[in-house]
Amino acid sequence: MSVIQLNETKGSMRALWSSVGTGAGLVGGGLLAEGVYHVSGEGQGLWAEPAGAGLILGLAGARGAVGYFGGRSSDRVETYITIIPEASP
Repeated sequence: MSVIQLNETKGSMRALWSSVGTGAGLVGGGLLAEGVYHVSGEGQGLWAEPAGAGLILGLAGARGAVGYFGGRSSDRVETYITIIPEASP
């Protein structure tokens, strides 16, 4: 008996989840920065406003990386082919 393993790697899910993660990080970071830092200038935040931009970009980068590694496992397709020889008479 022989087993052949075929591996195929695509890139579409990795790109999709990286984009989704980055977008979610931008939105979440923007909301968090607005709530904590008041980057729109409507009030006094807890810290200085430049830290709000760092928070937005940091969350976007972190969620993009999580999306990349999460989508990486979805891009792998493994196929196993089992070859069983015929029994001789």
